Amino acid sequence: MAKILRHFIFPIVLLAALCSCNRISQAEQRQKFEYLYGMKAQLSLLMDESYYLNSNQRLSSYKDDTKDIKRRVSELEPLEGWDEGTEIKNKFMDLIDRNLDLTDSLISAKDSINFESNASIDNMKAVENDLMEELDALISKVGRE
Repeated sequence: MAKILRHFIFPIVLLAALCSCNRISQAEQRQKFEYLYGMKAQLSLLMDESYYLNSNQRLSSYKDDTKDIKRRVSELEPLEGWDEGTEIKNKFMDLIDRNLDLTDSLISAKDSINFESNASIDNMKAVENDLMEELDALISKVGRE
């Protein structure tokens, strides 16, 4: 009986060990989560700022707050060699740059802005939402690794 159990237990343990080889370490997964949730926090702040972008008076504070968010995002570093983390950061930095460019153009055209139906502002918010969905999908993917 003991010999039979040994013959079954060893292959089962070996199979279990082999199946878990593709999983990332818990420390690596934790670092990825810390990075992704840091990105998510900054994106949430940016989305809040964009939501309240509804008047000429908010333009300069929006620009200052967005620059501060950009500084904090630039300080976040993905794991070395983690292409998905680098890609999401690059997308986020590009989004921030586009938002700052839009803010500059809105500041220069102060008198003719309709904040209620501005297609550029609506598009900016839509792109932020798309990035948040992509970030959430990446968080889910890391959770399954």
